[in-house]
Amino acid sequence: MREKIKKIFIWKTVLVVLVLLILGFGFYWFEWRPSQIRKKCYETVGGSFKTDGTFKEFVAKQQFLISDDFERSYQNCLRRNGLAK
Repeated sequence: MREKIKKIFIWKTVLVVLVLLILGFGFYWFEWRPSQIRKKCYETVGGSFKTDGTFKEFVAKQQFLISDDFERSYQNCLRRNGLAK
């Protein structure tokens, strides 16, 4: 009887650990990883437009960030990292 209870406890523990691993992997793959890729792509594409801090360059950077070039570069980065089709 005692051995049967011990066996059931081990199986429940293994099942709980397995479910937690599956949920953890799902969170990583579908939430954490895509958000980090989007962040990296935004910094890579937006960061490629360097300024020295003048207002004129700040305005130019803002115009670049809303331009089609930025969107195209951003989408290409997402495609390279497997997030866009």
